[in-house]
Amino acid sequence: MVRIRPLQKGEEWFLEQMLYEAMYISIYDRPLPESVVNLPELALYIANFGRKGDLCYVSEENGELIGAIWSRLWSKEQKGYGYVDEQTPEVSLALKPAFRGKGIGTKFIEVIGQVLQQQGYAQISLSVDRRNRAIELYRKQGFEITAATEGAFTMVKGLQKNIFINTYHLV
Repeated sequence: MVRIRPLQKGEEWFLEQMLYEAMYISIYDRPLPESVVNLPELALYIANFGRKGDLCYVSEENGELIGAIWSRLWSKEQKGYGYVDEQTPEVSLALKPAFRGKGIGTKFIEVIGQVLQQQGYAQISLSVDRRNRAIELYRKQGFEITAATEGAFTMVKGLQKNIFINTYHLV
């Protein structure tokens, strides 16, 4: 059974692995080195994680961490690719390849959306490569394209009032 829970202190190392998985890298002839996550424009997604506005949930199966969804608030001076404004958390989502397409991403979006809505946020955003099939997942979850570059879309989802459930399990 897959369980979704908050990131625990000491598990921040897992975000580097998930940042790498979150990158849409299948367009390259060969895999990018994992060190690519140390580039400043990517490292900012996880650097000093735990600051004000950071939120993360992980999924685990049989004690193994298999995925994460996290959000960050940005400023006009320091922003991610899916930046909308200073009041909109940008979400990043990743799963180990063997666990994709099993409904975990959908549950992740529901969970983080509920928590962020309860914290008073009106919407969330993300950036996704135009060629990434996850665009369909995001559309099904209520995200809409609000901006586009040559290679990516910024998508935004309004948050609705939901009942918060403290623990999430997928069968």
